Amino acid sequence: MDPIADFPDAIAPIINAETGEVARGSFRFAPSFFDDNNLANVAEHAYVSCLRENGYENDQTRWRPADDVMKNDSLAGVWRVEDAERFAFVRAMSAADMVLNDVENAVLSDAERAEAQAQVDRMREVLEARNSARQTEAFKAADAVCDEDPEVVRWRGLQAGAGKANAGPWWEEFDQAMIRAFEGPRMTVIEDDFAACLEASGARGVDPQMRGYDKRFAVEGQDFRVDEQQITLALIAVQCKASINGVERMMNLVAEYEAPVYLKYRAELDERVAEVADERAAVAEYWARHAE
Repeated sequence: MDPIADFPDAIAPIINAETGEVARGSFRFAPSFFDDNNLANVAEHAYVSCLRENGYENDQTRWRPADDVMKNDSLAGVWRVEDAERFAFVRAMSAADMVLNDVENAVLSDAERAEAQAQVDRMREVLEARNSARQTEAFKAADAVCDEDPEVVRWRGLQAGAGKANAGPWWEEFDQAMIRAFEGPRMTVIEDDFAACLEASGARGVDPQMRGYDKRFAVEGQDFRVDEQQITLALIAVQCKASINGVERMMNLVAEYEAPVYLKYRAELDERVAEVADERAAVAEYWARHAE
């Protein structure tokens, strides 16, 4: 299918300067990682609440809405100054997650690193205590009741349904559309413009033969750690993406290739948008009823 330059708004790329998110327009047709995390927290909250209502008080599981920092996943890599200064080329995550994932972070203070490690240790203790407590007869009796509790069943059902949101012939076609966009000559021009800006700024792009799907806007020497050298490289990358309008050019290109797929399955995909909106509204309503 040929790309459509004047693509519909429904398939326009997601470029959110406030959160940092950059995603394909097709991502509107399924719950995001952030949505899935919030739904899982609601399901766990409903279950633990039911356990307590049925005489089991020992569960130490804690729940919270997903950290906002998890929202800014970006198909274009780092593109905001604030993210470059905080995370360099590492995917945005909390300090505790960095500790958990063994990410070297030379920018954290000793106090921040100690607090992050303490958070990880506390969570491990909570999980160990929960797993131990759930071997008791008191837990098993409450669990049998809660497995059939209407609220628990409802949210577990929504979780299962959310997992099916990625089913459908359109997803493979959307993926192929993105690959075609990335492998075409117009993407090469964008990458060459980026590489030229890097060289003018004292950095270098990766060898054109090494760019590949996962190295769009890659910088020679970038690594999975946070330190002054990596932050400097990341800031150069951010400046170059801005100077060539690289993020918008790349994402609009992907949208042009995704547009025919959207038009082919328009009715089904528009229904998916409504389903995602309904799920978000249900989660928000649940937390409003259970504010703590």
